[in-house]
Amino acid sequence: MNAIDLLEAMLYQNPKLFTIVSTVIKQNHPIASGTPWDYRPRDDLRDLTSGYCGISNLGATCYMASTLQQLYMIPPLRNAILSQDVREVTPKYAPMFKELQRVFLHLWQSRRGTLNPDKFCREYIFDQHQLNPLEQRDMNEFFTDLLSKLEDLSFPLKKIVKGLFGGVIANVVMSNECSHVSRNCEDFYSVRAKVADMSDLQASLQELTQTDVLDGDNKYKCSQCGVSVRAEKRACFAQLPTLLCINTIRYTFNITTSVNEKVNTHFPFPLELDMKSFLECSNVTAPDPTPVIEDMDTIDPDLQCTKYVLVGVVVHTGTAEGGHYYTILQERNPNSNPSGRWYMFNDQTVTEFDPDHIGQECYGGEIPNSVVDQHTRRIFPGLLERNNSAYMLFYQRKDFRSRDTPINSLETARSVLLENNKFLREVFTFDLHYLQAVWKMCRHCRQDNSPTTQGDAVKIATQVLLTTIIHAKERPNIRKCFEWLGTQYTESPKLCIAFLEYLCLADEHNWVLEIFYHCPIKYTRELFVNLLFTVLRSIRKNYQTAFYSGFPKIYPEGDSYNATICEPSSNNRISVAFLTK
Repeated sequence: MNAIDLLEAMLYQNPKLFTIVSTVIKQNHPIASGTPWDYRPRDDLRDLTSGYCGISNLGATCYMASTLQQLYMIPPLRNAILSQDVREVTPKYAPMFKELQRVFLHLWQSRRGTLNPDKFCREYIFDQHQLNPLEQRDMNEFFTDLLSKLEDLSFPLKKIVKGLFGGVIANVVMSNECSHVSRNCEDFYSVRAKVADMSDLQASLQELTQTDVLDGDNKYKCSQCGVSVRAEKRACFAQLPTLLCINTIRYTFNITTSVNEKVNTHFPFPLELDMKSFLECSNVTAPDPTPVIEDMDTIDPDLQCTKYVLVGVVVHTGTAEGGHYYTILQERNPNSNPSGRWYMFNDQTVTEFDPDHIGQECYGGEIPNSVVDQHTRRIFPGLLERNNSAYMLFYQRKDFRSRDTPINSLETARSVLLENNKFLREVFTFDLHYLQAVWKMCRHCRQDNSPTTQGDAVKIATQVLLTTIIHAKERPNIRKCFEWLGTQYTESPKLCIAFLEYLCLADEHNWVLEIFYHCPIKYTRELFVNLLFTVLRSIRKNYQTAFYSGFPKIYPEGDSYNATICEPSSNNRISVAFLTK
């Protein structure tokens, strides 16, 4: 026997205990706006087998969800964001950063399996406008914009962002006729890799860093000699980041049709990548050593590690004009190489992913697609382009280690704790077994001889019905619930007055708007209307004078059901007054 069964048995023995129990039940069923319909909270409980939380798509926010999931899985960045004091960040970014902290805390500690990012969207400014959740955006643009904002928030976050994602590409021009070398450096967060006409990622990186000869009419004018000389130009990596982010260029502009097109050609990439051949030439000034970051161990710059391992992929499915992003990533723990399980985060859905299927999910290309001739019924083999392919690759330096740090964002953590408590209470109060037990207790205590217990039972039953049962996906027989209440109100005109007072004079909630306009279930609306008119007919029958004349007061002072009813409407009928409230 569980606690609910025990409490039910005790009330059967002593119905007067209901006065105490009713207080707890009322607290479990507060009057609140925004409760979903067909709601079953336990469906949204976080899956303990994976331990991860999805992010709801508010219309076209898949690019944002994919970016946030990838950034959250990076231990030093996650710890830095959660440990940063909001009062110490740049003021203009403080509201956005507070919501970003809340997002990360939800992904870390929330008992819900899905996060709603609406507050973050309201606070995030993208291209000088509030982020519109219905507008499609490029994932790489949002990724770069978010990192830039984090870099401007505070000095500790700037060090973390620079140390993790900051790399340097050197554009080097070496003269063949003099000893001078021109070297211009560009910082980057992500590298753009061409896909069209490329066999794989290695070929694309080689194309990015290939040497071009400047000769003939295209000779290079040496800035120091002042003469045009034959030279070699090459872009190469002067400094490799800890996390190498590669943006595949799968969109091209078709000059013939004047439209953007997506390149769906087969474009494989390795699980392990060696960047040694793409580093700056040995005869050019040596690159600066990787900056030291307090949250991570660094290596000897003379023995710079150039080997990377794949830890995440953002996949785009669709066309150049629109589509959907989802992310595949590997869980990473501090003080260890990325050797954990792989997961696919597709909006609110989180599933374990087999890395052996990365090629099928991310490489693009073609799949067999047989075509049937409608006249001859012959089958002709054919090929169909895959429209899902990798859009952003995340490689982590193979020797990278990070230390776990304590998280001290207490204010935001408290808010998440309160939300967890509220959600777990909803999981309990929307449980079918609990609702059935509460309803049986109310029906049994209605038979008690005490008027107070009888009245409390009907009032509690009404509150449980209107705040929870009509919203629940699993519920007791709702028709019998409404019919039982109708019988109770018919037998007690005083309770009818209390019912209208509950509906009309509740300043914090508009039940008419809640049920007549927001409830999508026609059957529920009809049952509520039937109950309402049952109550009104009972009042008209027992209080005809008051019903037609205005209701200043119905009961003498001291009566437990004394109530001042809402003012009459223009036609002087309380039914119209109620419905027009």
